[in-house]
Amino acid sequence: SGMAIIFIGFFITGIGTSFFFSFGIPYIDDNVPKNASPAVLGMVLGARTLGPGLGFVLGSASLSLYVAPGRAPDLSEGDDGWLGAWWLGFVVVGSLLAIIAPVLALFPQRLPGEEQTDALRREKEDDQSEPSSPAEFVEHTLACAGRLARNKIYVFNLLSAISFLIGFVGFGTFIPKYFEFHFRQEATKSGYASLGSSVATGLGVIISGQVIAR
Repeated sequence: SGMAIIFIGFFITGIGTSFFFSFGIPYIDDNVPKNASPAVLGMVLGARTLGPGLGFVLGSASLSLYVAPGRAPDLSEGDDGWLGAWWLGFVVVGSLLAIIAPVLALFPQRLPGEEQTDALRREKEDDQSEPSSPAEFVEHTLACAGRLARNKIYVFNLLSAISFLIGFVGFGTFIPKYFEFHFRQEATKSGYASLGSSVATGLGVIISGQVIAR
């Protein structure tokens, strides 16, 4: 039952994360000047890359506490029977999300600005073609999916992203355990060691966005 609850939690998290890539990036791209779009996207994606690194730090700090804070027996980290407070990070991050999510929900469909964006121009051109019922919306969505499936650039870029994730997700997920077992580190220290890769990647994304913007 515990595994099922954790699985459902990650499943819901995946739904929320997919919305960022589906709507968040186009939202930013449509609401900032075209010459500033790479720089802004670089900052946003760089921050998303730094997030897991900070998560490792939070996890390390949580594991330094006993699983039941205030009720620890005469044990210290590394002793048989020691179990860190693995659940504490979920409480901290969940509380922060509960504060930030309502603020994100208040964002308008389009940010106010003087510049005529591509999205605004297309909306005026295609105003008559907007679906007016759920059935038309589903039909419109399937038609868009069909056009994307025939777009070779989109399809091969998608396959490239999938191949990258297959190779990278394992590294990003298990690098703290790798440091812990191969370098004989405690769990609280291995998380801090894995922060370096997230910081380096995040800075690389931010710098590349600034370079592309110029």
